[in-house]
Amino acid sequence: MIDSIVHEAKEFFEERQGAADETRNRRAMIDDLKFCFVDGEQWTAEARQKRKGKPCLSFNRSAGAVNQLIGDQRMTQPGGKVRAINKQGAVEISEDIAGLIRDIEAQSAAPRIYAEAFKYAAAGAWGAWRVVPEYPDEDSFDQVLRLKRVPNPLTIFFDGLADPFGRGAMQCLVTDRISKSAYKALYGGKPTNIEVSNDAEGWFSDKEVRIAEYNRMNCREREIALLSDGRVVQYDKDLERELAAMRASGLDAPTIKRKRKRKQWYMTWWKIDGGSVLEGPVEYEYRFIPIIRLPGRHVNIEGEQHFQSLIRPGKDSARAYNYNRSAMIEQVALTPRAPWVLTGAMVAGHEKMWSDSNVSTSPFLLYNIDEAHPDARPQRDRGPDIPQAYVALAMHDAEDIRQTIGYTNPAVEQQTRAGDAESGRALRTRLTAGDSGSYEFLDNFSQAVQYTWEILVNMIPVHYDTQRMVRILGQDGRESFKQLDPAAFKEAQFDVAVTLGPAYATARMEALDTLLQASQTIPMVGELAPDIVVANLDVKGASEIERRIRQKLIAAGVIQPTEEEAQAMGPPPPPDPTQVALKDSLDAKTARDKAEAVKTSVETAKVMAEADAAPRREQLELAQLVADLVQSKVETMLAQKELTAPRETTTGPGRA
Repeated sequence: MIDSIVHEAKEFFEERQGAADETRNRRAMIDDLKFCFVDGEQWTAEARQKRKGKPCLSFNRSAGAVNQLIGDQRMTQPGGKVRAINKQGAVEISEDIAGLIRDIEAQSAAPRIYAEAFKYAAAGAWGAWRVVPEYPDEDSFDQVLRLKRVPNPLTIFFDGLADPFGRGAMQCLVTDRISKSAYKALYGGKPTNIEVSNDAEGWFSDKEVRIAEYNRMNCREREIALLSDGRVVQYDKDLERELAAMRASGLDAPTIKRKRKRKQWYMTWWKIDGGSVLEGPVEYEYRFIPIIRLPGRHVNIEGEQHFQSLIRPGKDSARAYNYNRSAMIEQVALTPRAPWVLTGAMVAGHEKMWSDSNVSTSPFLLYNIDEAHPDARPQRDRGPDIPQAYVALAMHDAEDIRQTIGYTNPAVEQQTRAGDAESGRALRTRLTAGDSGSYEFLDNFSQAVQYTWEILVNMIPVHYDTQRMVRILGQDGRESFKQLDPAAFKEAQFDVAVTLGPAYATARMEALDTLLQASQTIPMVGELAPDIVVANLDVKGASEIERRIRQKLIAAGVIQPTEEEAQAMGPPPPPDPTQVALKDSLDAKTARDKAEAVKTSVETAKVMAEADAAPRREQLELAQLVADLVQSKVETMLAQKELTAPRETTTGPGRA
């Protein structure tokens, strides 16, 4: 009896295979890929039939545009940043997570995975990659995360709820075909193929078996509680008992302020064949199915997703170009060679030489003077011209290809004037001027990488659930090692931002160019920051030059050493005794000179003070003398007044 999950997965598979938009997008993608990469596929069967027996040549201008766009993508580098949302102390944790994600990308060879998926998006309609947990070795219990390529994007089936990048999908099936011998070695037993209607078209052979990974998002309700200390925890009866026990023990236990129910998403994974579950179910606390789709161009029309490659709008123009060029070449091939106009007497005895003149490489042709026409000589008759209509059509077709694809190359079509000098930055700006019509592809690539980082931020706490030492990579590739604490992830929330910029090597060249120009314009830059200039040199020995320059700058006190430099330099060497004695002698002499100067200054101040005091003393004495004179004069005046005053007469009794 077929397992219910197998039945569910097969029903989902058949539903997606039969969906109108899915079928249309997949057939168009296959046709685009063949048109771009398979010889002869730029001609339809009807056109070949009409030109049966005539040349059907292909001038693949579509592949050139695709390769140019792929080159632009490979010269860019997505730069991710993880930002803490709800906790100030989580800033350092967010930087560690970003560094860990860069290490995951580095160990997964992510640039190659991204480039391969981008090739499918540009030439087909979409590419894809995955994020999977795995053990780094057979004896390890600590899981790591790795990005994995999807060799054939057509093996990925999302449900209709997924956006162009796969975000929001509730179901996803990843099909794969393995040999029957590999199946027996891995799972044992008799294999059962997952059959679909397309098997009749050669999708399956008797030596293979189709298996699939079935991913399904599920939801369950959980009750959470807000505690008085600000923590949000999962609520159950055990929490009530734990808090009550704390209060009974005299501890200061928090109280429950609020409770509510929330939905908790998780993913279940199975591996199946056509009749049974081979592995699983395995539940993961994921918010997303960790499979990323990279779309080319996309648009939603009445609820149906339409995916488009770079070359699809220009396919008709390319077919017309091939047809007109083939017809032009056919016309030229059928045009007879221009014959020679001469008389028989002129070639008498040289007939073979003149008969072979159209195929011979002889540097000369001999002819006789015709006595009947002594002034005449052999001449070629001008042949028919190539119809100019073919030339005009071919030119229009080539322009139509450029316009419909929306990708031009200014480096070819807008040459600089002879003798004009052009800086590297101006040249790079001009080279990217034609990318605006196809920038949607690069922007979608940036969004797909951002979605990958969001998935990794969600998956890291699930799989990096033990304390361990991990490697952290900076944006410049420099590494450090840190102790990862899973408990730090639980209370913090993060978001992600990803930007596209030039690859690190290109950015380094631009920085060097800017620094060299600044050093010439502002000489102080070269004097105070030569280590920074040298750090951007991409030459052998640049790091050693930088180290030596930094040692000089540190010794001069211009810059401070890093912790590593301070440890490498060690403690300063003991002072030279001779230098110490000389320094002490100089310090003593300086102290004596200073004391003498102070003493001289004090004596000078005293003399000046005494000199200043003499006039003030004279002024006081003069003032005192004046006061004494005034007092004496006053006393004299009072005495004279008393002498000249009349005496009083007393009358006795009885006197009249």
